[in-house]
Amino acid sequence: MERGFVGRGQGRRGWLACVVGLSGVLGLGCEPEQVQEGAPDELQSSTAAATGNLFANGGFETDLQGWKTWQASLSRVSLSTGAPEGGHVVKVTPTAGTSGGYSLEASSSVASPAALGTYSVSASVAAASTSAVGKTVILALRETDANGVVRVWEQTATLTQAFQRITVSATVEQTGRSLAFYIFQTGSGASDAFYADDLLATAPGTPAGWRLVFQDDFSGSAVDTTQWGMYDSPGHDGNGLRRPSAFSVANGLLTVTAQMVNGTLVSGGMAHRSNYKYGRFEFRVRTEPDPSGATSGVVLTWPQTGNWPTDGENDIYETGTGTSRASFSTFIHYGADNRQYYYKHAVDATQWHIVAMEWEANALRIYRDGALVWTLTDANAIPDVAHHLCIQLDAFRTTMGAPVKMYVDWAKIYQR
Repeated sequence: MERGFVGRGQGRRGWLACVVGLSGVLGLGCEPEQVQEGAPDELQSSTAAATGNLFANGGFETDLQGWKTWQASLSRVSLSTGAPEGGHVVKVTPTAGTSGGYSLEASSSVASPAALGTYSVSASVAAASTSAVGKTVILALRETDANGVVRVWEQTATLTQAFQRITVSATVEQTGRSLAFYIFQTGSGASDAFYADDLLATAPGTPAGWRLVFQDDFSGSAVDTTQWGMYDSPGHDGNGLRRPSAFSVANGLLTVTAQMVNGTLVSGGMAHRSNYKYGRFEFRVRTEPDPSGATSGVVLTWPQTGNWPTDGENDIYETGTGTSRASFSTFIHYGADNRQYYYKHAVDATQWHIVAMEWEANALRIYRDGALVWTLTDANAIPDVAHHLCIQLDAFRTTMGAPVKMYVDWAKIYQR
């Protein structure tokens, strides 16, 4: 479904980048962030019917098989309206005398042993009692090895009477690990309860119909400059500077830092050295809050020709300058007068998200945390020239307070 058309927006105006080692190769612009214009909220959709669900019973339509509890009891409830999938949900109720919290748990491991890569679990949750409204619920994947718990991957939400979709992702980087899943409500009271439905767990792997042509897990100690060109230029719209020194690689993460250096706001950007006409561009990313409202994190594709905006610009992930990073957006720029479509992702951009864009001749499809959330089919808006992937933390002011960091766990590019 097409969402949010904007005509004659501001786009990535102004300064072009001087990119170290890319002169005459990419014809690349170092593009400023789009100023966000009132994007609509996203629509939620059921995904448990999708293929490849690691949960055999994610919809509770016939029974509660495959699920257990801690400090709680389970019941299968029929909802005449509002059930995210089918007509039944599971109700989780704390046992008498429970304090502190209670949980719904998968009876067996999501994966044991787990293959290397990123797993995602999504669930729709809602308060099942008035007292549970406003309480915190946590989706968690617990990674363990022979010695015990290695790490717990979490995503939190505040319970409301309406169902909301939550996704947690875990990246397994060593063999011999297992993943267990649970939903935990904190601060429970005697009359609390929550509903859960439409649980979907997906394993890592190449998406059907695609072949992997590029992958960077940022597992070294520095950016691989044979694969990426580093910006060395004035900042977005002349705000501060973009310098290679803004980037670092450690502990399997790429980090770009925006901060004041000798009175100048210094941040960074980099561009993949290869260009592709069509493909699937996928990455795992998060961006810290910015109390100064000075920066915007963005992962985008930019035309090899540098002919902007006629040859398009696909801002797959764009936080904007909101101080809390309460959401992020996707912007598609096209046409000589910089027309735009956009889609607002109503999720916390300070948390990890896997974002992907499938770009084909007849459609642009945007995925978040394994779920298809937006499809754009306007032929005028779909680029028909080669693009390359860019990672940027852009400055919208000349000064800021505390440093702000954007993190990328990995980036992948696929083609048919």
